[in-house]
Amino acid sequence: MVTNQYHPYAQPAGRWEYVPGGPEDAQRYAQASKSADTSLVLGILAVTVLPILAPFAVWQASKAEKLGGRATPGKVLGWVGVALLVLGLLWIGFVLAMWGVMFSEFQQSMNSSV
Repeated sequence: MVTNQYHPYAQPAGRWEYVPGGPEDAQRYAQASKSADTSLVLGILAVTVLPILAPFAVWQASKAEKLGGRATPGKVLGWVGVALLVLGLLWIGFVLAMWGVMFSEFQQSMNSSV
């Protein structure tokens, strides 16, 4: 028996590529890839520019995973963006509350001096 035999149709060791079985599989794979790419782009934008895009990144990543794709970077960046969005909203709420307190103190001091 020969141990080092050449197989012309065998796939090389350590390399794996997805080959769709039919048109439905190919379409689902294309949709999963598109959703994964979209989630990555939205996640990057959510972390760097617009945190309001973060929930959409998480949504697209979940959609890609339901279709059988892998969208881990988009999901992670999306959740980081959601955290930044929540922190930003809390900061805006705090600033508005402090502004309201300052304004009411100013009104009281104006009313008491008159």
